[in-house]
Formats: sequence, structure tokens, C-alpha cells
Amino acid sequence: MNMLPEDFMMEVTLSFHKVIDHYRERLKTETNPIAIAFLTATLDYVSNHPRLEEGLQVEEIEQEKEVINTLLSDLFPRALTLNEIKAATVPFSDFLFNKSERFENLLSHIID
Repeated sequence: MNMLPEDFMMEVTLSFHKVIDHYRERLKTETNPIAIAFLTATLDYVSNHPRLEEGLQVEEIEQEKEVINTLLSDLFPRALTLNEIKAATVPFSDFLFNKSERFENLLSHIID
């Protein structure tokens, strides 16, 4: 799998600052104590990984996989992983990550 063409003229970094900012804003108005606990815990966890907000190189995504999965858990709910066909990707590449189980199953049938 060729993640980025070698002669690509831009350096691609992936930042999750929009998701993190959304959680911060949501925490300001949230009234549900369970949601507040989730947002607070997620933001605390992510704060120990500043590269998620500053930006990661494509090859660094795998190192931060667990934290990324936690951060994107609202967008990729575990309860729907067998129903939804989706994955996150890096722009200008064929690199996919945070794939739903249904997406993984479809890929395995295509590759086999």
C-alpha cells in the first residue's frame, strides 16, 4: 500500500484539534453528569498526547491508535461497529484507520 506518492509536494499532518475543540465547547454547556464525566476523562487522556492536537505524521498514527480510538469513540460508536461501514483516512492517501468491523469484514472479502 502506497500511503503517499514519493514525489508529493506537501507534507501531510493529521490533527484532531477540531474534535478536541468540539469536546471542550461541549463540556461548557453539557448538563448530563455521565456525558460530563466522559468528556472530562477523554480530554484528560488526550491532554497527555499533545501530538494529536499539534499534528501527526502518517507514520505516527499507528503509535497513537488507542488514543485516537478513544477520541473518535463518539464518531465511531462500538455498538454500531457491525452495522456501519466507515473508516477514517488521511487526505491525499489510501491510508485507512479506525475502521468499523463491518468495513474490515468487507475489505477482507475483497482482498481474499
